[in-house]
Amino acid sequence: MTKTISRLKYGFFALFLLGSAASTYHAIYVVKPRQDCERKGAWWDPEERICATPIDISLFTGRPRTPAAASAPSRPAQP
Repeated sequence: MTKTISRLKYGFFALFLLGSAASTYHAIYVVKPRQDCERKGAWWDPEERICATPIDISLFTGRPRTPAAASAPSRPAQP
């Protein structure tokens, strides 16, 4: 009986250590890089685990940036 309790005690301790290691790994290698990336104002891609910097499209098109409401055509009032 004492051997069984001793084995269970070591088994639960091993599971506890494994769970603690998995939780620490997840916090350091998954959550922290995402938080650091979003804190810088960049975009986080969870599939590729890449921190990307957004690029303004006006750099490629050469057009000036205008608000969406100002560039949209106005509709005539409905009677």
